[in-house]
Amino acid sequence: MLIALFFGVFLTGSFGIILLFNINGNLDYEYKDTRLIIGLTFTLLSIFLFLIILNYFSTIKIDKTSISIISLFKTKIYPINEFEKITISEITEYYGALTDRSCITMKNEEKLDLYSFKYSNFSEFRKFLAVLKGGNIVSDKSKETDTKNDSDFKNIKFNDSHIISFTGITFYVFIVCLLIGIIKNDDFKDDFFKILFSLIVIVQIFSAQMNYFILTKEYLIIKNSIKFWKKDIHKLNNIQSIEINKYYKQPGKSIIIKTYDYKVKEYSSDNLWNKTWIDFKRNIVNKTITIKDNSNFPNRRVTY
Repeated sequence: MLIALFFGVFLTGSFGIILLFNINGNLDYEYKDTRLIIGLTFTLLSIFLFLIILNYFSTIKIDKTSISIISLFKTKIYPINEFEKITISEITEYYGALTDRSCITMKNEEKLDLYSFKYSNFSEFRKFLAVLKGGNIVSDKSKETDTKNDSDFKNIKFNDSHIISFTGITFYVFIVCLLIGIIKNDDFKDDFFKILFSLIVIVQIFSAQMNYFILTKEYLIIKNSIKFWKKDIHKLNNIQSIEINKYYKQPGKSIIIKTYDYKVKEYSSDNLWNKTWIDFKRNIVNKTITIKDNSNFPNRRVTY
């Protein structure tokens, strides 16, 4: 829905601006007026659509007595003492997509559905809801982990060659085609920015499927075969659970890391073979972390 809105903003805005810029062409006065009206209409429509997109995303503000949902055009305040029921992080369907939602039912039976992807501070808000619900927020220092044999534990890298994966082969085919185009192009300097943009787009698209994992004594580290500078680090004693999913038309698999401070991170990987995935699961279980493998049957991706 958002992609469609952004595309609509781009099309209507571009069309309106082109008409306005060419208003002084060789046209009759009557056609100039028509073009001016159409151009202004499409330009204003693009601005209106853009404001709708901005209003779609909101900010949650919390104080001692209420929560406020602040959007571009309005602010709604919900008193905490009017909360009747709280549901945290349930997977539900939203316009045909699976999304992570938390729900608050008010005493007047009003239902407040909060979708995590709409709020930048949603992990902090989920912690707040957990406290209201009476749940214990486990800090990253309070979870006990099995330290047996940890003194002899060596770092384990879970990464087969990405070069021979479907994603890797496709990625390097695109790179080779781009290099051939550069070699055959006599106007390389003129097309430098086009080539650079193409390279950035290719890297962005394919690197998302090229993550791999390193397990240490205290951390789970996620690195990327293409973006070698990228590194995400998760403390093992702050990981509540890990899910392994296989999505429709996905070449590899994805892991979803859920932490005790209510954060959710997802990483996709086409680097690991089945044997390596089994070894990954076994070592994660040995760290007393709950792991669930849903990858036997492809499912739809959840938006967190």
